[in-house]
Amino acid sequence: MLQNGTGVKLSQKQLMALPQLVSAPSVTQAAVVVGVSRTTVYRWLNDPAFKYELDRYRQEAAEEAQLTLKGMLAQAVNTVSSLLRSDDPRVRLGAARLALTFGFRVLEDDDIKRRLELLENSIDLWKERHSRAF
Repeated sequence: MLQNGTGVKLSQKQLMALPQLVSAPSVTQAAVVVGVSRTTVYRWLNDPAFKYELDRYRQEAAEEAQLTLKGMLAQAVNTVSSLLRSDDPRVRLGAARLALTFGFRVLEDDDIKRRLELLENSIDLWKERHSRAF
């Protein structure tokens, strides 16, 4: 038994199951790799401590994937940029559509972030002014 971050002890098999449940296409396949029955894995999934650790493991895996994707952004932009200079007009058109689609999404995201920040600042100001009244 090994202790997790919450002080609850998980077995070696449970710890082995965590990455399998994140990456395997099914609970059954994860169970086979770990060497336990599917029923055992479903029992673990009903255990709050195991579920907590699985959720934490999934969050870490998602954060790692995001970092990898962020690292690939510059390369992807360079690829689209080079395709914009292609001799094939269909390739140039496809690259232009892609660049415009994502370019407009970036602009929209920036606008939403700006508006949200203004709203948050307004709420903070309102709270500050009205907290003095009480």
